[in-house]
Amino acid sequence: MVHPFPGGPLGAKFLPRGRGYLGGGFARPLGPPAEDNARLLDVGCGNGAFLQFAAHLGWDAEGIDNDAAAVAVARAAGCNVVLGSLDELPFRKEHYRHVTLSHVIEHVHDPLKLLRQCLELLVPGGRLWLETPNLESLGHDVFGSAWRGLEPPRHLVLFDRRSLTLALVGAGFSGIEFRVHPGITAFMWEQSRMITRASRESVQAGPRKLLATLPGAFIAEFYSALRAEKSEFLTCIAFRPGGKEQAGA
Repeated sequence: MVHPFPGGPLGAKFLPRGRGYLGGGFARPLGPPAEDNARLLDVGCGNGAFLQFAAHLGWDAEGIDNDAAAVAVARAAGCNVVLGSLDELPFRKEHYRHVTLSHVIEHVHDPLKLLRQCLELLVPGGRLWLETPNLESLGHDVFGSAWRGLEPPRHLVLFDRRSLTLALVGAGFSGIEFRVHPGITAFMWEQSRMITRASRESVQAGPRKLLATLPGAFIAEFYSALRAEKSEFLTCIAFRPGGKEQAGA
């Protein structure tokens, strides 16, 4: 995978401009387009960091977001972004080779409808990349109501592997593959610890209390690598059936 930052993910961590790409680029297995159709849509694109990353690789990248301030930042960076939602805008069906949903599905009232919309936008064989908090994560086990992934009231629907698989299959996707977002556990631990202190909640005594420490985040990271179903995020790809299931991986 081509990337503008020396040293890959490790190098990007130490460069101010690089840190913005960690969530957008390295968790999403995106390489240069392998076919003539290089159209990509990032739903909930935010400030356009991932769009810049995709464009660097040669994708014809577009984005959509309902946050006017974020859209303004993305446009100022030269990104092709529209303001609104998929419900409001007439995007062309069977138009995109690749659609991404980075921490979007947990914010909508009807996740299945959103997934069906994404399916319609993809060409046959096109790929959806999706990431969302994992309700069965080790972090949720350890921190309970203080876990960063809950984020009430902004997060409306949360999934575990089984329920997300059922939703994707119900929307018409196939070839579902779960991946791991490396290096995210320490961030989730730090944020959950802050919530714990602010809410004055206490983590239960025993192994959970030990894991709730910052060093415990490194143990949790290793544990998640062995048991991906307990990782902090659900990270997966899924395909629209038909055609050649390849999207520049």
